[in-house]
Amino acid sequence: GGWYDAGDHVKFGLPMAASATMLAWGLVDYRSAYVSTGQLDTALDQLKWATDYFIKAHPSANELYGQVGNGGLDHGWWGPAEVMQMSRPAYKITSSCPGSDLAGETAAAMAAASIAFRPTNATYANTLLSHARQLYTFADTYRGKYSDCITDAGGYYNSWSGYNDELVWGAIWLYRATNETAYLDKAQSYYANLSNQQQTSNKSYKWTHAWDDKSYGSYALLAKLTGATQYHNDTQRWLNWWTVGGTALGADGTRVNYSPGGQAVLDQWGSLRYAANTAFIAFVYSDSITDTTLKARYHDFAVRQINYALGQNPQNRSYVVGFGVNPPKNPHHRTAHGSWTDQLSFPVDSRHVLYGALVGGPSSANDGASYADDRSNFTNNEVATDYNAGFVGA
Repeated sequence: GGWYDAGDHVKFGLPMAASATMLAWGLVDYRSAYVSTGQLDTALDQLKWATDYFIKAHPSANELYGQVGNGGLDHGWWGPAEVMQMSRPAYKITSSCPGSDLAGETAAAMAAASIAFRPTNATYANTLLSHARQLYTFADTYRGKYSDCITDAGGYYNSWSGYNDELVWGAIWLYRATNETAYLDKAQSYYANLSNQQQTSNKSYKWTHAWDDKSYGSYALLAKLTGATQYHNDTQRWLNWWTVGGTALGADGTRVNYSPGGQAVLDQWGSLRYAANTAFIAFVYSDSITDTTLKARYHDFAVRQINYALGQNPQNRSYVVGFGVNPPKNPHHRTAHGSWTDQLSFPVDSRHVLYGALVGGPSSANDGASYADDRSNFTNNEVATDYNAGFVGA
């Protein structure tokens, strides 16, 4: 079990858990959509592929395997997973070398998944919840950054935001899974430790929810769960920065970069991933509030970003493999390409179509002028589980 993170074959625990939480969140909040489209069983099967792995990776209360495969050895070889050549070391966190971010996010994933599985498999849901409780206690009791212990991960998925966000995030999902107020109390208590925007007393708002930083989803879910003004303000300040900018709620008047065609571009690496994650949470938050102006603002932003990725853009091209008009055909993905000779350029055409995979997209706010369907371009054309998880929910 378990997912490779992107176009390579390393099982990196932090982005895997973050992707599983996002996928489960979509199932929890929008289950009826999965049912009506006939995708519920497929989505649960995909989620179980990750959560089965997490169960195996957590052999005792304060022990969690957080990586399988060495990044350098893996990235030095180009070929499909079925014929991997390299050694596959495993790395773990323990009470003597902890990783609160990794354990906290894995707790969130298993708690969220327990809610998703409970209607159809209560026994499995209980197993997941038991692991989630243990992992959260591990994360909370033995503090530390996982990438300080699993140092190989630091070159690929360093924990830049630290672990305070995962302690809030994990507690939120355990509260949702158990309805035990002790977890909600922890989430609210630890919320004060989330980062502030530089040189302000406001919570950070010029980034978004992704594999590293869970602050933004925490804002939105605590607003939804408690109705408290602070959480609503922090969510709206962040989503306003992604939509209209301005100085409301103490913001500084800036806004995320937009392309002429309407893509919100946060960063050159995986720009569509950030837009999709923000769109998903914008849908969740919009659906939870009553202010008609804000509901429309955040909902319409989300629709626009997802439609942009699907093909409503000045280049009239889809950024989803195997879907729509002129989709990517050469994603940076070893197994989809299927080289048997350790060559990025051979065969010329990929052997397999990686249906549904969202590529990184343009690296600048220029509507595709900075995008090329080039297998060697991992900035624009790689695919990843964390690219797709929020996109699927949206």
